[in-house]
Amino acid sequence: MVRSTILILVIGVISIFTFQFTAIGETTSSDVSEKSHQTWETFKAYVIDQKHEAVGHGKDLLKKADARIDEMKGKAAKAAMIM
Repeated sequence: MVRSTILILVIGVISIFTFQFTAIGETTSSDVSEKSHQTWETFKAYVIDQKHEAVGHGKDLLKKADARIDEMKGKAAKAAMIM
């Protein structure tokens, strides 16, 4: 999570500096608007990708936890039968 946050900040800073140093005297409000829109769309795509990755990882963890629970239930049932 920290790594993702740092990457997002780096992308934002790079886009700001890139925009700021390219044709400062020739920048119009429509240029600013377009660049802001492009930056926002890039950010949204990255966040959505990270969300899908996190959901997939969470599903894997839930499958493992469910398998472990089933295993423990089986052991508990065996232990109850022995006693």
